[in-house]
Amino acid sequence: MIVALIGLWLTLIAARGTPIGKAMHRWMVEAPARWLGRFTRGQLLLLAVMVAGGAVMMWLLEEEGLQLMAMYSPELLGLLASVEFTAAIDAVAATLVAASAMRFSMVRTWVRMRMRGGTTRARRTQRIRRPGSPANDEDGPALLLCAA
Repeated sequence: MIVALIGLWLTLIAARGTPIGKAMHRWMVEAPARWLGRFTRGQLLLLAVMVAGGAVMMWLLEEEGLQLMAMYSPELLGLLASVEFTAAIDAVAATLVAASAMRFSMVRTWVRMRMRGGTTRARRTQRIRRPGSPANDEDGPALLLCAA
């Protein structure tokens, strides 16, 4: 297989500019490039997650992982064909990027305030409490009403 691919590649290079070379270039370079150009970022991200999951499953379960992947592949392809997961993956990725950007800006603000010697919050003043009865803090006005 490798020898055949290397032979086709050398033939493509040797036949450059000839009619058969142009046809080979259309079939072997332009057609796959058009096909690969149709994939979106979300689809490639989904593919990467699926390949990583399959690799982890095969690494942990060895031969049984390969059997599980082979049994689950038709259902997974049907599920992917019927539901648009790439939009959900794009939404999750955008949410994660926005959250990390917000956290980064908050950390940057906190560091700037600390470098200036200030604090990020205004200092609070404490209320002065009046001494009262420990059992009943509200005996001022109610006591006057009862005595009258």
